[in-house]
Amino acid sequence: MCLKISLPTIVALCVALLLHPCLYGQDQASVQDIQKEIEDIDLQIEFMKLKVKSSETKTTDLNKRITVKTKEVKNLKSQIDQLNEGLRETELNVEKIKIQAETLKKRITSILNRYKSRLVQLHKIKQGTLLSSMFAAKDLNSFLNRYQMVKYLLESDKEVVETLQNEQQAINSLNEEMSRKLKHLEAGKKELDSKEKKLKNETSGLNAMLSTLLLEKKMFLNKEKKLLTEKESLKKALKNLDSVVTKVIPEDVAADSVAQQDNAETQKVQGAKVMQFAWPVANNLREEVTPINEDGAEAILVALIADSEITAASKGKVLYKGSISGLGDVVILGHERGFSTVYARLDNIWVGLNEVVEKGDVIGKIAAGGRNAALHFEIRFGSKKQKPLEYLPY
Repeated sequence: MCLKISLPTIVALCVALLLHPCLYGQDQASVQDIQKEIEDIDLQIEFMKLKVKSSETKTTDLNKRITVKTKEVKNLKSQIDQLNEGLRETELNVEKIKIQAETLKKRITSILNRYKSRLVQLHKIKQGTLLSSMFAAKDLNSFLNRYQMVKYLLESDKEVVETLQNEQQAINSLNEEMSRKLKHLEAGKKELDSKEKKLKNETSGLNAMLSTLLLEKKMFLNKEKKLLTEKESLKKALKNLDSVVTKVIPEDVAADSVAQQDNAETQKVQGAKVMQFAWPVANNLREEVTPINEDGAEAILVALIADSEITAASKGKVLYKGSISGLGDVVILGHERGFSTVYARLDNIWVGLNEVVEKGDVIGKIAAGGRNAALHFEIRFGSKKQKPLEYLPY
């Protein structure tokens, strides 16, 4: 019995057999491209998180500094208020002393005028002189009485004048002291006003920096959100593409594709062999290599015995350069096959953003006697931290 197949069916089968390898190859290439985009986005998201964390740390530090400056301004205002109160009190005392001095001056003038008037009157007694009036006495007792009277009047007025003059000198001394105190208080107030103005300017500058940091943090968070959205879109596209590939290709080929995707560890090992990472510090400059944690999965700390140039562990592109809280000045290189390397605690950075560097090129420097004196080094695969010592030559 012969199986009858129509001509259109035969043509469709032939076309499917001819196109199948092409479709499969295109789908596989698309899957790899999307996976690479997702890895790049994961790396960017991690950088955004680091920048957000750095911004939060800087914001906390600025808030503390602003709080300190605000307290200083408040204390200065309190000192200025006390000083102003002292100034007002001193000014009132100076005015009182001036009034007392003026009153005393008038009293002295009045007594001096009375003293002079009495002398003139004594000189005019009986149209004669004071001396003649005493000697015109008829007897000794009269002479002595007149003499004692004149002497008493003169000495009494003299004592009063001397007392008043002493009081005036005391008031003048007090007035001078108050004037000096007033000048001192005015100078102190001027200095405090200058300090207050300076502190207000510093506080204003810190507030401006805080606003910039908050805006920067908002920008980083928005960018992170955008990247996460883009990542989700790519995951959906990858899922749709996987479903298309599963429908188009035979079950045995689909199984092989899934096995390749699940075998990321094999890809990582093969990639590491291709990358052949080198030590970022020359062997003769390394004093000690210490894993950051017990299993060494996070990073290693390379202690240095002398000023050291830091070199690229493999060919790559500068994805990030700048400061990250807790790591200091940092350079991050992106490499092929989903790898990236992190070089932190640098004293100098000698590469630019997006610059392509070759393996062994100098990217920065660390001074042995500087504040760092050790290199923080990481190797990442698909944005996940690896054990650097497993990738570096012995």
